Amino acid sequence: EMYKQILAERAQAYWEKGLDGIVPYEGKGRDPASDLKSANDAALELMTDELIRGEFLVIPSQSPHPQYHKLQWTIQKGSDLAAPCLNHSIRIKRDAGFVQVTRQIYSGVDKDCSQIITGCIPACASGDRSATFYINHTFSSAVSGFGGSAKRSIGRKLMKSKLVETFRKGQDVAKGL
Repeated sequence: EMYKQILAERAQAYWEKGLDGIVPYEGKGRDPASDLKSANDAALELMTDELIRGEFLVIPSQSPHPQYHKLQWTIQKGSDLAAPCLNHSIRIKRDAGFVQVTRQIYSGVDKDCSQIITGCIPACASGDRSATFYINHTFSSAVSGFGGSAKRSIGRKLMKSKLVETFRKGQDVAKGL
């Protein structure tokens, strides 16, 4: 019961204060708020739509569009251990496309936090072509220390090859429609 109360307080703090409401992780030397702010900075360089930029940066409880924001606890299993994970989804549908942001915090054993941005936007003025994108920033203390940079490099290469393969399969399916 005490554990549930702690999780409820953490969700409430995030909802009311945004990234500044995230409590740093004790014993891991990680500050997920700082990690997610750096992911935001990288993503904001690519975003031009003012509505999307605004919802991306807003404290969830202060959004003028609360229907875009959803908080949900899930249980993730990693390294054979189950752990709660707080998911913040921001879904914005526009006439010409959509963007979804998923932030995960308090996410257990294998990772400390992550932010995934996906979307489909017009690729030309006529609107007959679309561009699909996927941006993922995952932060973990599990790949720090000795050999950490090699582990991260290998992980990025594996992730890239898997994403390229997945998107190519999607292109093949779309060509057949």
